[in-house]
Amino acid sequence: MTRPLCVMLVATEASGDDRGAGLAAALRERLGSDVRFIGAGGHKMATEGVQSIFDISELSILGVVDALAVYRRAMQLVDQTVDLALREKPDAVVLIDSWAFSLRVANRLRKRAPGIPLIKYVAPQVWAWRRGRARVLARSVDHLFSIHTFDAPYFEAEGLPTTFVGNAAMGVDLAEADPGRIRAELGIAEDAPVLLVLPARAPVKFAEYCRPLRRRLPYCRHNVQTWQWSFPLLLQLRRLSAMRRRPGRASPLWSKVIGQNTMP
Repeated sequence: MTRPLCVMLVATEASGDDRGAGLAAALRERLGSDVRFIGAGGHKMATEGVQSIFDISELSILGVVDALAVYRRAMQLVDQTVDLALREKPDAVVLIDSWAFSLRVANRLRKRAPGIPLIKYVAPQVWAWRRGRARVLARSVDHLFSIHTFDAPYFEAEGLPTTFVGNAAMGVDLAEADPGRIRAELGIAEDAPVLLVLPARAPVKFAEYCRPLRRRLPYCRHNVQTWQWSFPLLLQLRRLSAMRRRPGRASPLWSKVIGQNTMP
């Protein structure tokens, strides 16, 4: 009796957790009981049968001090991930986004288990900056799953086979979106202008963006008296609520927050 295909999925961010869950669902739909999953991920991947070896929220970083504090723990999690692969000997390892973490896992596995196929899911944005990362990635993994059609030339030029797999974000169905319900839940008048702020996935980036927004608040209030601010939040940003509660750190930017976490 042959063993089921074993696929190791590794995602350490909410966006990666979403993509990992989609990939697991697609593989299970195609292979049924002939596939099993191991690895690291969040609650969405867990619903698809990927039991994470650690809590990915540990890798949420708020700033330089927190980054230094979490570095040692991050390296421990890299080692745990590598050890899992060495122990389980998966048929393939898929490293989803998370450039720094994924690269460290890939390089360690390259040295210790060169026979395990390594796949990077989501390419670094070399078309925008730091094109040298294409060469670095080509030395670290065997294949790239890209979410942009224009990624391939950058990586294939370095010898890395690249497959466009589509972008799940483009398939979000907005047919049942109800702006009126959201306004009612947040207490925003129907005719009030709303500024929707879409922060980067990294909490440190979110905190950085808040500073220039604070500086522009007087201008916005002077020109649009009824301006409402809304921040959709990912799960790993919940630690930012502590910033709001620190003495002297309260900010009028926290007018309305929508998403999976609603700050009081």
